[in-house]
Amino acid sequence: MNKEFDFEKVYDEIRDIDANSRVIRTWTEDFEDEDTHEVVTIERMEVVRVREYNAVNAARIAELEKSIFLHINDLTDDQLRTMYYRNLQLAYLLEAMKRQLDWATEIDHDDINNVTYTITSEHPESLDAIETLIDDVCQKEGIPENVADGLPMCVPYSTLMQVLVSENRFVGLVETKERTANALVLHCECPDISIHALAEALTEHFSVKVEVSM
Repeated sequence: MNKEFDFEKVYDEIRDIDANSRVIRTWTEDFEDEDTHEVVTIERMEVVRVREYNAVNAARIAELEKSIFLHINDLTDDQLRTMYYRNLQLAYLLEAMKRQLDWATEIDHDDINNVTYTITSEHPESLDAIETLIDDVCQKEGIPENVADGLPMCVPYSTLMQVLVSENRFVGLVETKERTANALVLHCECPDISIHALAEALTEHFSVKVEVSM
């Protein structure tokens, strides 16, 4: 690893900021051992809520995460996994997939989610571009004849992600889409690993805002 970059130090600071943003309730409980009947007191802890970062902490978190991203190639496999599951950033997942790490490339097909992406933008042409992309993929690999009847389009994530980020290993389907003046809504099916990957790709490629709900 690059000697000028200390991942553990940077990540410890991130965790400290995270810890200070949590409101925690602590209490003790007594448990009796069934065999010895000895009473053991255990301290319990519960995160009651998580406060939003203040401006200073938000800026510092962004700075720390950017420094980690700049050294993404220096991260160990475990550190890479830590960062991906911390903020579900597509860049970390793509790097893991390049290294052919099991946690990035193995998909649990039983873990399929119904996901809705609500895409908004101050620029309607961005929504037009996304809709056109989905329609084009539907014509090539989906089921375009279903669209008029409101049936599933079955547009594959793999093709969308290949166009957006030159990576086609993501599993999922765009089933239907709805367009209003101010938003494009996609109803999809996909496993956990693909949910935020598509959202990040759309955000970065089209400069739109994507709200994910399940």
